Formats: sequence, structure tokens, C-alpha cells
Amino acid sequence: ENEAMATAAPRASSPAAASATSKPTSTPPASSPSPSAAPDAGGGQQQKRARAILSQFYSVGAAEGDGDGDSVLNLNGSSFDAESYTHGLLKTKKLTDLVAKDKELADEIKSLDSRMKSLVYDNYNKFINATDTIKKMKSNVQHMEEEMKKLRESMENIGSCSDQINTTLSGRREKIDHLATVHKLLTRLQFIVELPARLRKCQSMQAYAQAATYFNQASGLLVKYKHLPSFVRIHSECEEIMSDMKKQLYAQLLVTAPPAPAGDVTSISPMVLNFKQLEDAATVLLQLKEPEEELRKQFLACHSVAFDYLLMQFAPDRNTNIPVHEIAKRLGPPFFTQLLRTFESYRSIFMARDLEDDDINLENFHFEGPAWDQVFKFSKTVFEKYLRAAHQKLAENKSSAQSVASEEVISCLAVVHDVSLQVNRQLPFLHIAERTSDMISSTVLASVEAQFAGLHTVAVDGLTQLNTAVDDHTPPDTLAGQGTDDHFYAAAVARFAQELSDAFAQAVQKLQPFFNPNTKFLQQFHMQFAANIFIKLQQFFLFLDQLFTNYQSGTGDKSGANSARISPAFALALVGVCQRIEGFLPDVITLVRESFSAAGTEELVKVDELKAVFTATSSRLLQMYVQMEGRLLSSFMRKALETNNWLRAKEPKRVGAGALFFLQRCQEAHVLVEQLLLEHVGGSRGGAGGARSGGGSGGYGTAGALFFERKVDLFARVDFSRTAVIAAITRIGLKSLCECVRLCTFGRFGFQQLQVDLAYIKQGLTNILGLQRDLVFFFEEAEMNARCRCSDCAPISAGVLQLILTNKPAAM
Repeated sequence: ENEAMATAAPRASSPAAASATSKPTSTPPASSPSPSAAPDAGGGQQQKRARAILSQFYSVGAAEGDGDGDSVLNLNGSSFDAESYTHGLLKTKKLTDLVAKDKELADEIKSLDSRMKSLVYDNYNKFINATDTIKKMKSNVQHMEEEMKKLRESMENIGSCSDQINTTLSGRREKIDHLATVHKLLTRLQFIVELPARLRKCQSMQAYAQAATYFNQASGLLVKYKHLPSFVRIHSECEEIMSDMKKQLYAQLLVTAPPAPAGDVTSISPMVLNFKQLEDAATVLLQLKEPEEELRKQFLACHSVAFDYLLMQFAPDRNTNIPVHEIAKRLGPPFFTQLLRTFESYRSIFMARDLEDDDINLENFHFEGPAWDQVFKFSKTVFEKYLRAAHQKLAENKSSAQSVASEEVISCLAVVHDVSLQVNRQLPFLHIAERTSDMISSTVLASVEAQFAGLHTVAVDGLTQLNTAVDDHTPPDTLAGQGTDDHFYAAAVARFAQELSDAFAQAVQKLQPFFNPNTKFLQQFHMQFAANIFIKLQQFFLFLDQLFTNYQSGTGDKSGANSARISPAFALALVGVCQRIEGFLPDVITLVRESFSAAGTEELVKVDELKAVFTATSSRLLQMYVQMEGRLLSSFMRKALETNNWLRAKEPKRVGAGALFFLQRCQEAHVLVEQLLLEHVGGSRGGAGGARSGGGSGGYGTAGALFFERKVDLFARVDFSRTAVIAAITRIGLKSLCECVRLCTFGRFGFQQLQVDLAYIKQGLTNILGLQRDLVFFFEEAEMNARCRCSDCAPISAGVLQLILTNKPAAM
């Protein structure tokens, strides 16, 4: 022990070091500070110097001082001279600096002393442990030599015994190997002889996997020695058994769906499939080297039957009394479970038979090959069937009043979305998120289409009913005192406009749930839905305009077929409808914008452009109405003038039938126009042909002057003014009257009767329209033409004329 310590211990040149080494079993004094608790008077620089001094003391290497290692003034240098250092301090430092330096050196000495004691103590413990270890190693090595000697003797004995055994058995070894080979061959032959019986037993026990193992083990020998008669029989018998077994296994892969339950079902369950039996059958057939592609098709075909049976609950003609979202909730979980189980079963058989389930990460697994292609296509097809079945169920009767409510559609779509998320989480490689989004989008767009299809139906049916009501209505006989203001036409048009407005409000209300902010999965489609709604809205108003245009051209009627043109009353009713649509159109568009606001969609509907479209259509319909009424007046006046014998007419005592009809027709038109036509703000801008108010002189010179002053345009554009409309109709009738008078020949009383009729019409029109100069021109022109065609022109006196007009005219 003393020799080890003398060898390993460091040099101790101080009394403190000697005292520390002289007490091997003692502990360091309590006052000795540890390295961590040593005073650090000089900071980082002080510690660095202390480490350098200790390193120099223990001969670790040259000290790493601050200055040059060869300087005599460097405390840590090898050439340090204490006397020179002291004289230098006395010369350069003040007394206070010398006192501080003395204190600093004293602190450094104490720190170095404590560090040295700590190092000596730590090394002393290491030396003690090393001494104990050396002692143990010395004793163990002595025993180890004895054990190695015994082992060497044992190995020599084993070697000599092995040589003796090899020498003894060398002559019999070849015979033993030969007998072992013969025994093995006999065992295999016995197995082959018993193979048919083993296969039959496995077949009866339905242990098909064991039978396939037996057959595969023996198939090589049977094929190799099939030229031998005994092997030929065994081979043929085994082939027959295995062929029958294959038929049974293929039969297990043929699955037929059970008959569907009649009527509505309260619970939906998938068709029961024995997955283990299908997996075992497919696995055994693979072991028997059956075509793998055909097996994959058969395996997926039986699962396809099960999926079709499950999705049959979504058929449009089934479960009609069960809400669609309830069917979706009942169908979603079993569909997802069956899809996942089918894929796992297929994968374990055809794709990953050599891998454990934990070794496969479906998200990162590299799928390739025909097996993967088939199951990928099958899984995607099945899920698309699910989406298509749900979409068709939601879309059935979409244009009828029995269409599925929006809340029910949203609930069903939420279930489909959840199923899609589950499938995408478990089978991410299918990438069905985009297809699901397309299905959700198309379903909601179909709902939008259904609502606007309902608006189309309301518009078409409403116009058909309005046409029928207007044509079937008999206006009151104003000349017979039956009244002039029954408001039937105004009520009919207002009722249609209100029905159309209410239909708009209902459509908006039904579509609003699709924009509920709480429906998170629909938020990504809001812009698309809003844009589609605005486009449909624009198309609907254009459809209305086209509908009115069809009526104008004679292709729209209450039967929906091309037939005769519409009646004048319905033409004016269409003008009223156009004006009322133009009136509530801004409110409808504002409602739609407030309900389905989305960035970039507000400008898809141009209010001013639509209003201009309806203004133009109503103007064309109004022009059509004026022409139709004017032609009716012209036709009747022509017949009335051409059928009378004006040369043999009797002395006039009452107003003629033609004049009565003319005025009655004008009064009926006035009633229609008063009820249906909404005058534009600002009043009339001048009637057709430039109607002018003011009295006429009644002289022929005035008529001729007016004729040459300007040409009267009978079919000019009619302004939206009630007075202008009636004036335009009257103008056409009076012009026709003038032309017919030009072709007739009058006697005295015939001329007088014409004077009475003209005065009666003029008086009635003055009550309706006021005295208009251009109308006075037509009366003067007619009377002038009659004078020219009269053989005995004797005008009736003013008194007699007034007496006849004051009497109640006879009915036609």
C-alpha cells in the first residue's frame, strides 16, 4: 500500500501536503473549503491565475498567464523574481495600492492552499480505490489460472473421445445415411399413398386450408412420377378431389342479396357477410394456384352485392315516409364499417400477406400493381355509388311542392360529409374529398334550381290563369248603365303580381339555411351558391320577359301550344304585369342581396338593365294592344258603313248602331286602361301621332291646313299615358272611318245620319279625352268626304241634331 501511494501520489513539497498524505483514513477538516465554496477574490482573472499556478506546481504544463511566460514580473511565469516584482511595486504603486495588492496576494495564497487541499483529498480517494482494485485483481488472476488449466485438460479429454467415436463409426456412417434417406423416402411415399384419404377427410371437415397444404406438399412428387401407374391413380384421384373442393370454394365466393323488405323499414342493417369464410376461401384458392385476377374479381363482386343491397335503402321509390336525413344517419355507419372491413380483408389476402398490420401505414404505403388498381377502383366506385344514391334521393321531385326541405337536405349532407371525413381518414389514398365536395355542391345547386323551377311554374300557371280569367270576363255595359268601375282587371293583375312576389319571398326563405354561418362544411361553397342564385335570378327575369314576348308573338297561351294571338284585354293585362314587375324588381334584388351576400356577386344582377328590358317589353305590348283595339274598331266601322244603304236611308231619329259600338268600345278600353296602366312619372310626353289639345274651328280650311301641316302617324310609339293610349286607339278607328266614307255614296238622309253618328262619337270622346285638335281633324275630314260623296247635301240643323243626341240612344 505504501509503495502504491509513493508511486501514484503527487509530489508534496509543502508541510500541508505532507500532513495530508500521512493520514490515509482521516477525513478532511471541516474548515477546509470545497472547490465550489472557495473564495473568489480576484474574479475570473484570479481563477485563471490559480489554475496556472497549480498546473505549474503539479508539472502539468507551462502556466497560461496573462503576460509573457519568461517575464520576471509575471507571477505565473517560470522566470518570476520576487525581489524584482516587489521593487517594481514599491516604485510604481501608491501606499493604498500596495495595501490592496498585499490583501489580494494573501487571498490568492489562501485560495490556492484550499484548492490544493481539495485536489490532494480527491486524488487520495482515487488512489485508495485503485489499491483495492489491484488487490482483487491479483487474487482473481491466481484462481483463473487454475480454472484455465482444468478447462484445457477437459478439452483434451473430449478431443480424444471424439477421435475414438469417429474411428469406431467410420465404417457404419454411410449405411446409417443410406437408411435415413430410405426412411425419409418411405415416409413421403406413405404420405402420398394416404393423400387421397387425407384430402377427403379435410373436405368433409371443411378444413380446406389444411387440404391445400397437403396437396401442395405432394404435388411436386405426383407431377414428377406421374408416369408410374400407381402415381397416376393417386394423382388423378387427388386432382378430382381438389377440383371438387375448388368448386365448393368458388361457391362460397358467390353471394346473392336477400329479398328486399317490403315498404318502409325502421332500421337499416347491412347484408350479413361471413368475412372469415370469404377470406379463407380466397386464401385457399390462392394457395391452389388459381388465377389471382379472377379471384380478386370474384371477391370484390360478392362485396359489391352487399353494398348494392345496403344502398338500395336510398332508392327513390323506397322509404318515402322516412325523412331523408334519417335514412342517411342510419345508412352512414354501416356503410363506412363495411367499406373499411372490405378493404382490410382484400389487403390481407391480395396485397400485404407477408406484412403484419402494424407494419403498414396506409398514408405512406406505396401501392402499385393490378391488385391495388382493382381495389382502388372498387372502393372509389362504391363510394361514388353512395354519393350518387344520396344525391338522387335528395333530388327526387325537386320541382314539385313535395320537394325535400332545405334543413333536411343540410342534415343529410352533414351525414354524408362526416362519412366522407371518416373514409378519408382511414383510406386517405382514395382522395374522395373532392368528389364529396362536388356532390354537396351539386345537391345544393339542385335545390337552388328547384326553387327557381318553382318560380317558373308559378309564373307560367299564373299567366295562364290570368289569360283565362281576362278572356272569360264580361265587362259591364256602360251604355246600358251597368257601371264602369268593377276593378276586375286590376284585381286580377295585382293578384298575379302578389303571387309572384310571395313566391320570391318563399324561395329566398327556403334557400337561406344553406348560408347559415353555423353550418361549417357549407361555408366554402357560399360564394359559389350566391353566384348561382344571382345568375338564376337574372335568368328568371329574362325568362319572364321571353314569356311575355312569346305571348306577343302568339306562341304563348293557356294551353302552352302555338295558337291564335291573345286578346286585347290580356295584352293590356300583360302591360300591367310588366309594369308591376318593374316596380317590385329592385325590392326583390335587394332582398336576395341581403340574404345571400358574398363578395364579388352583387354585380351579377343589373337592376337598371332588367328594368330597361321590362320597359321595352311593356312598350311593345302596349303598342300591340293599341293596334289590336284600333283594328277591331276599324273592322267594325268598315262593316257598318259598307252594309248600310246610305242613298235610301230614312230621316235620322236616333244614333246608329255603328256609332254606339264605336263609343262603347272606346269606353271599355278606357276602363281597361284606367285599371291596368300605370302612368310613368312626369305624365304623358305626347300621344301617338303627336296629339294636341285645343279646339278646332270646324271649317274645311282648318282641316285641310291641319292635313298639310303634318302627316299623322297612326302607328307611332305610344307613351305610358292613359289619355295617349285611348287617343291612339280612337285615331286608328277614326282614320278607318274617314277612308270608308270616301268609298260610300250618300243621299240626303244618309248624310244627315252620318252627321248624327259623328256628333255622337265626338261628344263621347270629348267626355273621355277632352277636345283634341288632331281628333277634330278626323271628324272634319269624314264630314268633308261625305259631302263630296253626297248627291243631295242638306246638313241637319243644329237644333234637331242636339235633340237627337239628348234622347236616350237605342240599343244596338
